[in-house]
Amino acid sequence: MALWIGRRQSVGVGVESTRGVGVAPTYWLNCLSFSFSDKPTRALSEATFGGIWGGDQAPVTVTHAEGEFDVELDDRSLGAILYALFGSLTTTGPTDTAVYTHTFSLSNTNQHKSLTIHTIDPIGQFAYEMSMIDSFELMVEPDAIVHYRVNFLSRASVDSANQTASWATLGKKFVGRYLQFKVAATTASLGAASVISLKSLTLRVEKNAELNYTLSTIQPED
Repeated sequence: MALWIGRRQSVGVGVESTRGVGVAPTYWLNCLSFSFSDKPTRALSEATFGGIWGGDQAPVTVTHAEGEFDVELDDRSLGAILYALFGSLTTTGPTDTAVYTHTFSLSNTNQHKSLTIHTIDPIGQFAYEMSMIDSFELMVEPDAIVHYRVNFLSRASVDSANQTASWATLGKKFVGRYLQFKVAATTASLGAASVISLKSLTLRVEKNAELNYTLSTIQPED
């Protein structure tokens, strides 16, 4: 069996225009780790065949994919993650020739933006459609690159050919010195508030995503 190491895997994401309809990757992630795989559920037949042993069939009843990846935060791909995390995006600008302002807000719906996650490695190419964020955790430490960990639920993987990972345009990364932590009574008061010295910061968002299984299909419904 051919062997390969994790550093040879490429992971990309794209924001789906229509929930559950796969799209090509718009961004390729600086993954530190990736554990995302199909999770089929089987129903064991308990029928008897004239003996004390159990049934000999265990058909797949439903299937989905789940897992997580740890990514070094950059100023390009993070936007797609935040869009799926909060569900609403407003873009203004540019204030000069290239800089836009993106505001991510919590959408008051149960159907936030979905992603298509792509993986490319020596054993194949796969896409995980209708990927929904279950939890997001941002970690900032003084002596490390800022990174985040995302847990996803999605439909089971499908073959995804003809995708090529591109690292031509890399996003800017961040370290702990860029974080200023302030507390104030209102948003308008943050500018004048004092910076609080933190040893580290972990910010976690739990979305409590649930799989919705129905009859007539093996994949979870929207």
